[in-house]
This record gives sequence, structure tokens and C-alpha cells, in this order.
Amino acid sequence: MKTLPPRVLEDILEQITSRKFPYEPKEEKQRDWSAYNKARVKELSNVLDLIKQYVNDVEEYELPKKQSNMGPPEEISVHEKAKAVLLTELLQADERTASDWVNILGPRLGIMHEMAPRTIGRAYSDDRVITLLQLVHKKTSTAIQGKEHSFSGDSTGLKKTNKVNYARDKEDEEKRKDFNMLTIMVANNYHVCTALLSQQGPINDAPTLPIIWKQTLAIHGDYITEAQFDAGFISRNNVGLVAETAAPYFFPKKNLTLKPLGVLAWRDMLWECVTNTQEWLRGYHPRSNVETYNHQNKKKPRHRNNQQSHNRKLRSTKRRQRRTKNRPNPKIRHLKNIRRTAP
Repeated sequence: MKTLPPRVLEDILEQITSRKFPYEPKEEKQRDWSAYNKARVKELSNVLDLIKQYVNDVEEYELPKKQSNMGPPEEISVHEKAKAVLLTELLQADERTASDWVNILGPRLGIMHEMAPRTIGRAYSDDRVITLLQLVHKKTSTAIQGKEHSFSGDSTGLKKTNKVNYARDKEDEEKRKDFNMLTIMVANNYHVCTALLSQQGPINDAPTLPIIWKQTLAIHGDYITEAQFDAGFISRNNVGLVAETAAPYFFPKKNLTLKPLGVLAWRDMLWECVTNTQEWLRGYHPRSNVETYNHQNKKKPRHRNNQQSHNRKLRSTKRRQRRTKNRPNPKIRHLKNIRRTAP
């Protein structure tokens, strides 16, 4: 029977969390910067083409029927509304700004009608639009079927008000009520979201894993070989569930024991973490991809107005003045040197 001396797991966790563990980094991959630059130059153009392609691929019979046929027929189709929603999210624009962008970029997406800000806003709660976007999400995951073998999961908070910040306030029980919880799984190499679940927060991560795991298995079950999750997801049931299909990598919490309690994969995972920590961390490290995915999708472009720009320059000037306060003025030193050398 596998046993460990007391506090071995806790000591290793302390070394890892304090960044004192002698981790041997992998060799950096060679990057094709020429291809990268070309991809970034054509990024917006490619994304617009993908939005048009995937939305158009959804057939009318796949969507729920309209609730009522009363009144005049709608001029703006559900496909056009879905494209407008995706364009709004792509540009991180408010409804008024998005309305103008739809008029500018609409023909490129196949949107043949102008849209008022209120029309775009109502599209977010339209059942037919929501169903269409869910089908688009499934199609994007299907596109990498058989190509991806490693997946990671993570949860994050979606704020209901601008007065809170998830990274800062997630430990505050009162402020956590101002977030909805989004749980996702992401392909570690292709960075495609393969599963998502949005719920009213706050909730724990562990109960959400079976749902997102089932969504991922529905498309990638025959190809997945490993999966990574942080300590919020760890439980014997979750480790056993993942181990049925792939190698589980759950970051341990403190005060855990190797007792399997019917789940042998639990003991094997922790034993590997303790006895072969270097290789185990290599297997766990790809989970950083899902955190990068969350960060990039939640980050909004910064638009500074003139007052903000002025304040930023003022703060920079004050910092520079504090740094040079005790330094001799170079102009004065230069004048002294001239006087000394004068005939």
C-alpha cells in the first residue's frame, strides 16, 4: 500500500505556490514570426469571414419556431441579428456604437439591413438568436475534432456591475453575489472553447465539472488524452470521472490524504504528484491556456479621453520630478564647467 511521510504533500505545495520549487523549464519553441505578423494583420478580416460562414451554416429548421406569426414579417432575419451580436462582442462596443459599426461592416457579414441600438440589445435575449449562437459554438468545437488531445477547465466571474472586480473581490462573500459564474473548457493547443456553463453566482467549481466534461466528451471523447483543472475542481468523484477517459491533472489542496475511498485514480494522481513532481507539473502546466483564454475574452480595449490622458501625463511628470529631486541639474553643471574653462 502506498504511504507518505507526514507533511510531504504540504511541503511540496508550499514550494510550488511560493515559487521555490526547482522547476526545470521546457525549451522554448521556435516561432515563425513572419507567419504570426501575417495572421495578426489579417485577424479582423479572417474573424469577419468566420462569423459569416458559421452563422450562415446554421439552417432555419435547426432553430425553434417563432412564438407567434401575428403582425408583419420581420425584415431583419435571426441570422443577421446573430451576426450583429457577434460583431458587437468582437469590437467590445456599446449598443449605440455597435449600431454604427453594423452599418459600416454589415455588408461584409451579409447584413443587408440597418439596425437600431435597441434591436441589437433585444437580440441578446432572443431565444432564436441564443439557440443559433449555441449551434455556432458547437460547430467551432467540431472543427478541431480529432486534432486536439489536451483540454483544461476553469471558472471565472462575469460582473453584473462595474463597481466590482473578480480578481480582487472573489474572496469577499458579499461582493461575490455581484457576479455570474462562467465555467469553460478550452483546447490547449487550438484555444477553442469546447464547453461552457453560465450560472447565477456564487457557486463552487467542483459541481460544474461533470456538465462541462460531458459537453467536451460529446465531441472529443475518442481523442482526449489529458485534462487539467485547478484546486477548485478537485474531488474524488471528479478525479474518478476524468480518469475514465483521460489522464487527470488536478492541482491538490492542503491537508489531502492518499486514501482512495474507492477511487484508485485519486491515490495514483497524488502519488505521481509527490514522487515525480517535475514531470507531473509538466503535465499540469498546459492549464495556463484556459486562464489566458479567460483573460483575453474579458479584457476590453482602453479608450482614454483627453482628461484621462492629461491625468496620466501629470502623474508621470510628478514621478519623474520625485526621481530627479535630489539630482544636480545637468544645465547648471554645464554652466559651471563653462565658467571654469573660461579665460
